[in-house]
Amino acid sequence: MIGAPVAAIAVLACARSGELRILADSTTAPGAVEVLALPPGAAASLAEPPARALADSLSALYRSTRASLNARADSLARTDRRTPAYAAAYSLFALARDSAERLRTARDSARRAAPPPRPVPDSLVSVSVRAPLANGAATLSLHEGPYLLAFVNSRGTLTRPPLRVSISASSHDTLRLHPIP
Repeated sequence: MIGAPVAAIAVLACARSGELRILADSTTAPGAVEVLALPPGAAASLAEPPARALADSLSALYRSTRASLNARADSLARTDRRTPAYAAAYSLFALARDSAERLRTARDSARRAAPPPRPVPDSLVSVSVRAPLANGAATLSLHEGPYLLAFVNSRGTLTRPPLRVSISASSHDTLRLHPIP
């Protein structure tokens, strides 16, 4: 009969945790090789210097702008070039392209001025739940409560800003990452 209390404790322990499956690819977590689930108080330790945050923000904005311009260029390529509508659309595209070029220049300047990304401190890695990203997916078994999800590359630096998640007991959730805006 000793096995019954042990089994009851195991069932209760499992009921207080949940499972989170993370789906990420090279556009949503570029260069990430591992996911860390950190306690919510870790946000202050993960804060980047303002110059680094600016460079990362401009980089994300440029990636988004470039993707939008590529889509517009594809659309223009399929349009009859002899129409007034094409001329107007191309004129707007050219303005957006020039604006994107200025944004790229600002991004490059901010990157040169920013300190290199810092690795996640070992003190945080040691208190985190870790899972490798394999084929764009990772699964974490976490106790109930709030967490910060950090995506790190092979050098241990963040590849995107941490995400706040909350785990419910006995839940099985999937988080699909969206590209950084």
